[in-house]
Amino acid sequence: MGLVCAAPARHSHRPRFPWGGGEGLLVTETYQEDHNTREYAREVAIMAQIRDTVLYHFEETSLEQWRLVTEVLALNNIKTEEAPEATPQAVLSTEQVYEYITGAPTNGSPVARYLEGN
Repeated sequence: MGLVCAAPARHSHRPRFPWGGGEGLLVTETYQEDHNTREYAREVAIMAQIRDTVLYHFEETSLEQWRLVTEVLALNNIKTEEAPEATPQAVLSTEQVYEYITGAPTNGSPVARYLEGN
């Protein structure tokens, strides 16, 4: 199953490479036969820039920029359902994560859960 992606030209807030933790993706001409390897790379390609924004650049990220960084999730209806409340066990939507972080939370569990895909 493919993902719907926005045109790269629309994005003014581009991720920095390598990411803040020094991670990066390798481009290979060799087709990755293992389904799990391909899916892991696809997930990292999407979520690593979001994680990087949360961990290293959130203070300088406006709501408009957050929406651009997370646009691929919205276009594919991923992480769009809001949790009833932001508890440590909650799985927050993308919009809720932005609101939660801007509220200076003392518990990072909901954000970690969002980034991990739980």
